[in-house]
Amino acid sequence: MDYKEYLLDLVPNWQNVALHGVRFYTWVTMMWHRYFASNWIDVSDDSDDYPFAIVEKDGLCQVYYPKIEATEYAFISGVVRVNDRDEYDLALRPFFVLGNRILDRDFVRWYLKINNRVDLRESDNYEVYLMDHNCEQVNVMSDECIKLNKDNYLKIKSDE
Repeated sequence: MDYKEYLLDLVPNWQNVALHGVRFYTWVTMMWHRYFASNWIDVSDDSDDYPFAIVEKDGLCQVYYPKIEATEYAFISGVVRVNDRDEYDLALRPFFVLGNRILDRDFVRWYLKINNRVDLRESDNYEVYLMDHNCEQVNVMSDECIKLNKDNYLKIKSDE
């Protein structure tokens, strides 16, 4: 048998070898997962619901007990104007939680980045125009924020 006949004879056998190789690989993988991997992988459920969260920063840990209680009011509408030209709508209802401070520079920077893909630079000025629950207009400047209380809100300086 010469070389060409040997190669032609090997081609049909090669397909059988490949098919059995795939079957063997599949069987070994299934057995591995059934007998070995399930014993080594930790599948315990660590979903204990603790009434607190741990906030870590600079190697320090603070235990934080979030008591989430909604305020009795919400702003009807809100718009932020950046550098007296670009305007973006604000949907603030989810943030009306007792004790929250909203619309300071960090909050507006985060909100615009997450919801509008806009990077607010430190040199940018902004003003927020709101319509509150009593249909009164409220303007919040770059150096101010809103502190939410149970049945009212306070406009304060951001550094207070």
